[in-house]
Amino acid sequence: MKLIYLHGFNSSNKGSTARELSRLFPELIAVTYDYCNPNKAFEQINSLITNELKDEKEIVLIGSSLGGFWANHFAQLFNLKCLLINPSLIPSRSLTKYIGSNTNYSTNQIKTLTIENCNSYSKYETNINENTFRTVIISMNDTIVNYYETIELLEGSKFIFHPLEGHQFKDYQFLEKEINTLINTIAI
Repeated sequence: MKLIYLHGFNSSNKGSTARELSRLFPELIAVTYDYCNPNKAFEQINSLITNELKDEKEIVLIGSSLGGFWANHFAQLFNLKCLLINPSLIPSRSLTKYIGSNTNYSTNQIKTLTIENCNSYSKYETNINENTFRTVIISMNDTIVNYYETIELLEGSKFIFHPLEGHQFKDYQFLEKEINTLINTIAI
């Protein structure tokens, strides 16, 4: 089984969550993609998953925030299982507050998000497939993603609520436990 982690907006495979998940799960592939350009992001992630599926049939996508959007999108596209952490499911709307220059949290690289980039996300915002096997972790103190909207959009998914965490999820023991639960569910 292969684990693929997709980071959120303004992060990378060198971010704190990617680093910690890679430490906990050495087999995990932490992906970097162009989060400002959804067309490039789609190509990068699609290429990676397509290549991984040549050798490994059981892949679990893990995504946080914008990475949760992409994890859900590709789980539906390839019929994979996914674990979404505070997913931002409508980036064409939620990312508009970041239009302009943004400094990456983990690399300090400055990237520019344009209104055109935000609008381009809409073509990837497909209808939610209720048959996709997904677990959704929701932080009750998330001030970035409206978790009521997430619950409504992902009706029928398995939801796990964390009462203390904010948008950037830092309870890595909790994540480790939930990822292992998901892996063990799949292995049965």
